[in-house]
Amino acid sequence: MELPWKIPSRIIPMLLLGSMLSFLSFPVLTRVTAQLEGWYPFVPAADDVTLEYRRENGISYIDVAIFFRHSGFNVSDWGTPTISNGDIWADTEMWVHVGYNAQIVWTWPHSYNLGHLPAGEYVFAFTVWGSSVKNIAFSTTTHDIAVPNLTLSKSIVGSGYPMTINVSSSNLGFFAETFNITVYANSTVLGIEEITLADDGSTSTIFTWNTTGFEKGSYTMSAYATPVLGEVRTDNNNLTDGTVLVTIAGDVNGDRSVNVIDLTIGSLAYGTFKGEPGYNPEADINEDDLVDMRDLVIVARNLGKTDP
Repeated sequence: MELPWKIPSRIIPMLLLGSMLSFLSFPVLTRVTAQLEGWYPFVPAADDVTLEYRRENGISYIDVAIFFRHSGFNVSDWGTPTISNGDIWADTEMWVHVGYNAQIVWTWPHSYNLGHLPAGEYVFAFTVWGSSVKNIAFSTTTHDIAVPNLTLSKSIVGSGYPMTINVSSSNLGFFAETFNITVYANSTVLGIEEITLADDGSTSTIFTWNTTGFEKGSYTMSAYATPVLGEVRTDNNNLTDGTVLVTIAGDVNGDRSVNVIDLTIGSLAYGTFKGEPGYNPEADINEDDLVDMRDLVIVARNLGKTDP
């Protein structure tokens, strides 16, 4: 059938293009914000804030860490702690940027110095723009003794010869305390010392272990502070740290035999004092803080011996 009219050939491509475009949609880039771009007061959620209490050298601190979900945050003023009886608070001024921000997560820490607090019960309130965000309760009436460190002078000792154990003890509480420190090799008591520490005090005590009479073998070393009256936390009163091999005198490398290897190790450390480069505590067999001819004689005297 022939149409009564004819479409000019130059119009056909234009019609086809228009038909194709009718099926296409073009996204429009828009940026919609509820507020104008800029900095606005911000109050974080309680779940994004952590509070921890600590005490160092008699000073109480509150450590704050705030978790942020993008880069557009700022703290213009952390506030100064205010103390009223058992209530402590610090009001913070915090801001959020409305607009384009880098999508990173980060944590902003801060510590509040509360000074020397009298004995008592306290509650610290972290507030932002006058709104309480999170609280932490803590006590300064605690009794708490701890054994934070145990250091061995050597890990291999010749049977019948001595070694030393250095034990650190701390008073983490708020009262002067007197207590006993006991050092063990496995379950055998090596020594007991009475310690007196002022509040927040610490000290080191050296114990000497004469291995005469002990069977050869491996021993686990530990130290224990007896709990004081009123002490609730006792998990830090005990410290197990390190093992010692009691072996043939002259067995410097701990392979339970005395041979030319031990003599070589001793010779390499010959003439060195404790604390000097090259000093080897295992080669200092008689524990006089010097590797000398007396130590090498002990090795030479036992050359060829093995532990049965």
